[in-house]
Amino acid sequence: MQLIRESSTRQLEYRLLRASGSELLQIVCEYIIIYLDEAKHALLDENIDIVERKNDKIRDLLAHLISTLEGSDEDCLRQKSLYVYINELITDAKINDDYSNYDIAIELIKPIKEAWQALSQKEKN
Repeated sequence: MQLIRESSTRQLEYRLLRASGSELLQIVCEYIIIYLDEAKHALLDENIDIVERKNDKIRDLLAHLISTLEGSDEDCLRQKSLYVYINELITDAKINDDYSNYDIAIELIKPIKEAWQALSQKEKN
């Protein structure tokens, strides 16, 4: 198990070092999705310590996404509102023991990840 983690860590480091700005944001979204899924399963297993740790990681990544938004135009405000809403979903999931909130959050973040992925592909071409 330790070898798998070390290999995954090295792969992530390699991706981060070579990534463009849009690729970095894609990676952030990927990890939000991973942590949302892990938190959901931890909640199903009633492992609240893991739920809290995963939620904290999600919140950190959401804060990073919010920090990348500049300006106060309508699109930025909508994105900020979406990230705040995802935070509310994960908070409510833990408080109300409602794992379905994680599924909703995943469905909300997936199109954002796909948009960053499409943009990074366009930048490469």
